[in-house]
Amino acid sequence: MILMRRGRQTQTLESSFEIDVMVDLGQGPTRSRHQCHGPWRPPIDVFETGSGLVVRAELGGLTTSEVQVLLSQDELIIRGERDVAGHVGHRVYHESRVRYGQFEAAVRLPFAVDVESATANYADGFLSVELPRLAATKLMTREERGASQALRGD
Repeated sequence: MILMRRGRQTQTLESSFEIDVMVDLGQGPTRSRHQCHGPWRPPIDVFETGSGLVVRAELGGLTTSEVQVLLSQDELIIRGERDVAGHVGHRVYHESRVRYGQFEAAVRLPFAVDVESATANYADGFLSVELPRLAATKLMTREERGASQALRGD
């Protein structure tokens, strides 16, 4: 007996779904779970504070070496991979909601941030990235510096 159930599609940029498979191999049913598409997107919060933007991602069960945080002028990307826990003999899953495999979350930044002053902290299964707002005077100084270098021919 093969039973396949298609999960709800998510409203993310990537279209993904899961398939639960139950196969009767003669000695009783076994159930496994298969990921049908590429990276999954972890749950994230993005909110503004008085000083900038905070992006918080729920990434339980990882170490800091298993997570990459990439920051450009207009986008923050969080990616990595969560491996399935080591196999311990025969398993029959009754429920499986934890996502495994490669993950990625891209966040468009709604305003200019000071990339050099950004900080990241991973504790208790949550990654928090703090992105200070780029002050208008700092932005103007950089623009003026660029214009004066262009006039000098640097």
